[in-house]
Amino acid sequence: RLGLVVPPGTPETNQWTYAILEGTQKNNYWDPGETLYIRAHSDRIPGTGEVVYVQFVLSTGLSRSTTFTAGT
Repeated sequence: RLGLVVPPGTPETNQWTYAILEGTQKNNYWDPGETLYIRAHSDRIPGTGEVVYVQFVLSTGLSRSTTFTAGT
């Protein structure tokens, strides 16, 4: 698990931060049509060829996940 960095900046080990890139509504919420940029720094660095799993879950329960192979 990673801890949130507030205000957004460069995360240290085991921390994460986010930014809303477009900010079309200027309301500090992630609105439709805006891009949420997430930056994380983990101390668990996968080796080349290892499979990495990432999951994103909203407060509504909606989730998306993906896997990728490190070093490719």
